[in-house]
Amino acid sequence: MQEDTSRKVDEPPNFLNTDDVGSFLDLKAEFIKRRDAALIGKQASHIYSNSTLRNKKNILAITKEEKKAKQE
Repeated sequence: MQEDTSRKVDEPPNFLNTDDVGSFLDLKAEFIKRRDAALIGKQASHIYSNSTLRNKKNILAITKEEKKAKQE
């Protein structure tokens, strides 16, 4: 039994295990989202939730356009 455990200890760890690759890709995707969000100054959830970015200025412009459309 000790020979089996010592052999396992001497073997280098397999960093490209199939279970680890999926979680690594998820982490990489999350990192890219957060990096892009930091560069733009927004939260990552808001960047990828809509096709258009909605910041305070855009939201105010949209509501003003909606009010004008309702008045006409």
